[in-house]
Amino acid sequence: AEKYHAPILKQGEPVLNEFIQSLPFTPTASQTRAMRDLIRDLAMDRPMNRLLQGDVGAGKTVVAAFGLLLAVRNNTQAALLVPTEILAEQHFRSIKKLLEPFNISVGLLTAATETPKREKMLAELRQNKLSVLIGTHAMLQERELLARELHDSIGQILAAAQLQICSASQLLARGETNQVAIYLQRLSDIVQEAKESVRTYL
Repeated sequence: AEKYHAPILKQGEPVLNEFIQSLPFTPTASQTRAMRDLIRDLAMDRPMNRLLQGDVGAGKTVVAAFGLLLAVRNNTQAALLVPTEILAEQHFRSIKKLLEPFNISVGLLTAATETPKREKMLAELRQNKLSVLIGTHAMLQERELLARELHDSIGQILAAAQLQICSASQLLARGETNQVAIYLQRLSDIVQEAKESVRTYL
């Protein structure tokens, strides 16, 4: 069976203690137990597969907010996907308030998000200026857009690299070895550009 890997999220207990202290209320025993379950699951190198069940108002959003905080504290970005725009807006307001003590940037992305704001948010995601994104399936569409842009960018870089290799090969064939170093340096620069491009999108 194919094995999927996930980033290992550490320092769960210290982050949990800090999160609980920031709350204007004391979480219930069930909430605390659920957050500790998250700590245990997210400390593994495989994706978590867990169902959090509770009535309306039971405090599931608080548990989700802790999971987002733990991800950000481990230098990763996090997203919360919800089925409707109304729920997305409600969760955005709630989680933004819960994470406010930690100065974590939270964005809202739905089908109703206007294009200028969407593009700004997309740029902030690339630059790691936006830590948490909450929204509907529109988030998945943006991920596809990022993948297409990365594909196009890499295609352009590979074309440039191929040109430098061909030029160097032609010089070698003619015995003009003194000029080869110039093209090899250009190739090295292109490889570095490729690394930066991938790092920008991932």
